[in-house]
Amino acid sequence: MKKHVSRGFRLAAVLVLAAAGALTLRAGENTASPAKGPAAAPNAAAPKPAESSGAPAKQEVGEVSEIGRAAQPLPEMPAPPAKPREKEKSAAPNAAAAPALPEMPALPAEAGKDRTVPAETAAPLSAGEARTRSLGELVNALVSEETEAKLDHLLRAVETAPFDSGAALIHLENLCSKRAAALAALERFDALWERNPASARLAWSGCALHRAAGEDLRGARLLDRSLAALAEDPGCDPGELFGLRLERLDFFERMQDFAGGRAYIAGLLPGAGERAGRLLEAALDFHAVGALRTEGGRRPAADWINSALPCRRAHAETLLALRRRDAEVVSFAVCGDRIRLYQRHGRRDFALALAEEFAERFPGPASQLQICAAAAEAGDVKNCEAMLCVMPAGKYPEAITATLRFRARLQAKDFKAAEAFLARPEAKTIRLRARLDLLAARHEYPELLKAATALARRRRDGSEDGTVLNALLTAAERCSDLKALALARRLIGKKNENDPVFANAIGYIGVMIGGDPAEASRLVEIALDDDPENAAYLDSLACVRLKQGKLDEAEKLIRHALRRADLGSGVAVLIEHAADIAAARGDRAGALAGYRGALALADDDPAIDAEALKRKIAALEGKKAE
Repeated sequence: MKKHVSRGFRLAAVLVLAAAGALTLRAGENTASPAKGPAAAPNAAAPKPAESSGAPAKQEVGEVSEIGRAAQPLPEMPAPPAKPREKEKSAAPNAAAAPALPEMPALPAEAGKDRTVPAETAAPLSAGEARTRSLGELVNALVSEETEAKLDHLLRAVETAPFDSGAALIHLENLCSKRAAALAALERFDALWERNPASARLAWSGCALHRAAGEDLRGARLLDRSLAALAEDPGCDPGELFGLRLERLDFFERMQDFAGGRAYIAGLLPGAGERAGRLLEAALDFHAVGALRTEGGRRPAADWINSALPCRRAHAETLLALRRRDAEVVSFAVCGDRIRLYQRHGRRDFALALAEEFAERFPGPASQLQICAAAAEAGDVKNCEAMLCVMPAGKYPEAITATLRFRARLQAKDFKAAEAFLARPEAKTIRLRARLDLLAARHEYPELLKAATALARRRRDGSEDGTVLNALLTAAERCSDLKALALARRLIGKKNENDPVFANAIGYIGVMIGGDPAEASRLVEIALDDDPENAAYLDSLACVRLKQGKLDEAEKLIRHALRRADLGSGVAVLIEHAADIAAARGDRAGALAGYRGALALADDDPAIDAEALKRKIAALEGKKAE
């Protein structure tokens, strides 16, 4: 499930934890046995630096800062697992194919080939143009002659050798990462895929192209044919077949067929064998997503939140099932991934227990540091300190150990102890960043604004210290201070203003604190042009349209954002914004359900202002009583 994203950048103090992860991983390579297969498929691409033009990746555990909507993801600890499409070494190369799956729910009939693109995803065309122009006309309008020539060349190469065209397919996927190009290639590619359903390479590329084109139903149909053909092929790599089955689960999620997806997972589990852990990790995200998202249509928010209860139960059961299989984890990298997965799903106790169990089986400094990090995230100061005391002196840089000690106190919400720790000599290297972090954690936003503004005025370029820029953006949003936002914009500079991460952050914060909606729309559309499927960017544009009074377009955009969002990447904020739109429509029941749903997730999402949500709920309940 390859989605994205959080909204801006995280405090630079987290880079210390990332460095700790890199050190831990290097030490751990000689600590544990090699993995039996690749780890669970990552839910998002690796994060890009702030100066790049890429979309931010999802939130990961281990950060120190709580900076609200201005947070940018940082490198994970340890390094990310292998991509799901890489072949998995099977324990038995000639093993029989997995048992047949239960019959999948029937998919609705496809529309004709002259489909038009939905208005909310057809940028830069207007909604009216998108409704009246055919698919072919749309593609001709958006794809340049140079791109068409490249597509033709690559498609001819694939058509010549569909079973031996790996390089051409990789280039084709890269070229078709944008929607218009993917749509232009789809007809010819699908004809080729239909003629060669037993080609795993075509199946992988077909999934990527249909996702980029937004043609989920069509891609799911063709993938079903490939899965049936590959299951009957005795020479098919079982690991590759398993990976493609997880891709099918992604289509269930994208089409919001959560009932069908639950049945599909139940059919896969009996034959998963040693891959059951991977499947449960994918199922965990799937069920969590189903528990939080809409199911499409013009349904009141109260209905779609209540309809998520079966997914919530499945999510809790899957967490327990995965925990029971933790003894199977024998790779240090896989252990780190599983720990972060538990933390992301709110079970920091599971994460710490796994770290301790793994250290018993594979003792060493790397495992000890992993316990320290898990204890810090759980706010277990005593355990964190105990591990640091037994670790070899000087094994890791002082900045790493100081960050872990500070993080443990911050997560325990013992702010006095955190402040006292910053006065100690060993905290000198992290003091500046940590003080800003502490102010944000205490929600002392006026003080954060003063501190960040003073530091920002000493710097000509905010990119030199992301901590200050992040704090300034957070304070600008929380204090509704347009002057602070303007200062942050000057720090970013004109050379970086068109970077999608910066453009989205400035545009979103601007419109939320009373800035010009037209300028906010221009900036957010720069970000969406780079990544049209980015949930945070779609959400930002939904907020702009809400401020402009364009409620129909705002609702379409927020539903699209909810379909594309990834757990842990601000879903609660999206639900809050969906409730804002429901309130603007006069749907009190829907708005109340949305606000209550977002409030239930407030503890795990620093972007949520719990007090503001409580005020919104109280206002709506007061109106209802009247």
